[in-house]
Amino acid sequence: MRRAASLVALVCLLLAQGCPDGPSSASREKTRTLRVFAAASLSAPLDEIARAFEARNAGVRVLVNAASSSALERQLENGASCDLLIAATRAPVDRLAKAALLDPASVTVIASNTLVVIVRKGEAKPTDLAGVVGLGKIAVGARGVPVGDYARDAIEHAGLSEKLTPLLSSYPDEPSVVTATAEGGAPVGIVYASSTVAHPERDAIERAFAIDAKLHSEIVYVAAVTRGSSDPGLARAFISFLASDGKEPLRRAGFGL
Repeated sequence: MRRAASLVALVCLLLAQGCPDGPSSASREKTRTLRVFAAASLSAPLDEIARAFEARNAGVRVLVNAASSSALERQLENGASCDLLIAATRAPVDRLAKAALLDPASVTVIASNTLVVIVRKGEAKPTDLAGVVGLGKIAVGARGVPVGDYARDAIEHAGLSEKLTPLLSSYPDEPSVVTATAEGGAPVGIVYASSTVAHPERDAIERAFAIDAKLHSEIVYVAAVTRGSSDPGLARAFISFLASDGKEPLRRAGFGL
């Protein structure tokens, strides 16, 4: 009796292994995961783009790790598992490519942005950087965070470093600058124009003015496939998707193309 029961169990196991609709392990083997490291300011449109890419590619799962470009650079340098980096400036991409951590042939500009000054809704709006003097703290990204570096460049080239630099209050990424301004942590913030469209607290802030693009380096979002990618073909396909179906979500979120 025991022998017969064992034989039945063995037959059931063999049938299960050969059944295409049976074990979940077969489904798991077909799943392809794309790990994307992206600048925090891209969070809103990238979530939408990732879901659309998954819908277009059966069995694909896109995992997005959003943080400041400088933080993502450090993670990659420390060996983090990643297939694709999208930074909010060229510098970290250039450094990582030079260190053989990114594929230089894959480097692609996928969007652009504009630097703007924001205030809490209902507050007086300055019309230029000189008008920010005397308003109090200015929320900006920390040094090394692209939005903060762009802001400091603009202040320096406007000849206002002596007056405005002591007022700068640094935050770890661009969404944090928006939140600080929206919640009254600082009366003024310097952020990307896209945040006045896509940030969850966009209704609590107002755009005062756009900073002259000549005062800072060009704001571009640069994508590149990592050398350690487990699926570089899928990563390149996602870059192509960003340049096609991904354009509309980026445009609606306030990014330039």
